[in-house]
Amino acid sequence: MKINVLGKGFVELIDSMPRENMDLRVVECARTSFDGELYGDERDYKLLKYLIDHKELAPLEHCKMTIRVKAPLFVARQWMRYRANAYSEMSLRYTEAQEDEYYVPFQWRLQSKSNKQGSSDEQLLDTDALMLYGIYYDAIETAFDGYKSALAFGVAREQARLLLPAFALYTTFVYTTDLRNVLHFLTERLDSHAQWEMQQYAKAVLQIVRTLAPKTIEYSGLFEGV
Repeated sequence: MKINVLGKGFVELIDSMPRENMDLRVVECARTSFDGELYGDERDYKLLKYLIDHKELAPLEHCKMTIRVKAPLFVARQWMRYRANAYSEMSLRYTEAQEDEYYVPFQWRLQSKSNKQGSSDEQLLDTDALMLYGIYYDAIETAFDGYKSALAFGVAREQARLLLPAFALYTTFVYTTDLRNVLHFLTERLDSHAQWEMQQYAKAVLQIVRTLAPKTIEYSGLFEGV
């Protein structure tokens, strides 16, 4: 399952354990506490709802998923603050940056007057926005020209990358998480206070998790309307 996000970005499910119906795996692991098994009827889902309602979430950690993500670097850095996951990321020490692999904002949001770290719903006016796009493209082109010049001089990739427009670049990473931790991630990054670009990736992850554990998502009651 692959979902395109922000132009050239994407979120792609690589593997999961179990491959399907994580909801019942949660119940199965929960019943291990008293040496029980699945009933194969509505009692299984009743127990799942009980676990979620009462925040008994440890059994969710038995359900794993590995996801490949292509995202702007600033999104990746926010994502990797969730340290309970395992990450592997593309390195510009081993690969060369591609000139067309950078994020172009859909709009220029104004700084929030009430939130020092976030943006508001207001956008830059059309004329000013067009001018800023010109400045943006010029800055990107200048940075890549410098990067290519450094490589042409024989400078090592690990130093030449210093000339790149770091936060605008797309990066690719793989991360492995579990059902409990991905619910925590979604709760925070689907919140209206999260950065807009980060919210778009969280929505894509939610689509994937819904296919793997639909009842868990439903019973959580956290993502209605998303």
